[in-house]
Amino acid sequence: MWRSTCSRYEGLRRENALLRGSTVAEVGTKYHRYIGWHDEEFKRLTKSGTKELVFTLDAEDPTWDASDGEERFLEEVRKRLPHLVRNVREQKGRVEHIKEVELRRKERQYLTDTRNNLTNFPHKDLEIGVKEGETVRIREIKGKLRDGSMSPETLVRYRGDEDWVELGEFLSEWINKRATIKQIDYLDALQKEHGISAEIAVDCSRKEISQRIAALVPKERDTF
Repeated sequence: MWRSTCSRYEGLRRENALLRGSTVAEVGTKYHRYIGWHDEEFKRLTKSGTKELVFTLDAEDPTWDASDGEERFLEEVRKRLPHLVRNVREQKGRVEHIKEVELRRKERQYLTDTRNNLTNFPHKDLEIGVKEGETVRIREIKGKLRDGSMSPETLVRYRGDEDWVELGEFLSEWINKRATIKQIDYLDALQKEHGISAEIAVDCSRKEISQRIAALVPKERDTF
């Protein structure tokens, strides 16, 4: 009896899907994906459960989803499968769970970015100050991240008159905005060529060093 009913539902579903220009699998997947996007309100509905409900709805009215089918499907789930609808407490719990998962994801990404920037940092022997701690060389920080004595949120600074910033932010800003070793070496060579002994700070900004290079070399040679 069950197989016969399913076969009849499958035939109706196939006929209805063909009228829409979609395959049976595509239509079922669409609704399963759509309710999954609303997991703050609904508990998990399996693919087979989705298929069974769609078959039932098609058998009752093959045109049930001719207009705004996704929202109509959610309405039918609320009506026919109330045990899958989260109550207010469950909805709040789901929202908090999602926030917690996202926070952990961001924390892991922040740690990964910090480690990558330590690997790519151009001045491994550079010493930076640690708030409520001693100075530390860049090359020593990975070990301190491993033993927990430092974290991406540890407050650091290079110069004593600068504001304290998180380690992760400090590294990211330096990697993206400070002069590269190639730029520093190029400017140093140009200054020697012109008999200039001006200091080139390792934390010189890319904008400043580009201006200094441009002032000493014709534009057609300025590749920085």
